[in-house]
Amino acid sequence: MTVYGWPASVPPPTQVPVVIRASASENRTAARQAARTILTEIFQSWQEPAPWIETATGPSHPIYTLSLSYTSRSTWIAIQRQGKVGIDAMELQNFPELKTVTQNFFSPSDCQKILQSNQPLENFTQAWTALESLTKAHRLPLREFPQNLPALAHHETWQTHDDIVVSLTWSHD
Repeated sequence: MTVYGWPASVPPPTQVPVVIRASASENRTAARQAARTILTEIFQSWQEPAPWIETATGPSHPIYTLSLSYTSRSTWIAIQRQGKVGIDAMELQNFPELKTVTQNFFSPSDCQKILQSNQPLENFTQAWTALESLTKAHRLPLREFPQNLPALAHHETWQTHDDIVVSLTWSHD
């Protein structure tokens, strides 16, 4: 998966998801506004006749599926033409509620795998971002207790050099 650093490179429109990483303000309102500015500039550079629009659930576009995620240091944007896409990013950092959140959002077997592993924080962060990206791709709200969401055709999780775990889930249907 190619990640385009913004504003250094403008990604080309492709059939696979386009993933953009931009520096972000710790102020969520400022980060959200910056993400919308980036979307505007990307669609203008692609010469898309239809601009993105704001909906109750966030930015939307008539041709592309959009997904956004924020950490205290970066904004992540995924754009997919025709299909579903979800992205989630989370900083790898101490998380005191790890056990409680794991028990509330994952199946008993997944919970056991996460909590009894040699690296529970890393495994939780990977599982959490994967769950969030899948939930976003299906355009569903995140809910406590295990959900049986259908898997999508493609999924990737990676960790950046500055300890941010990113999960991307997408399909072309």
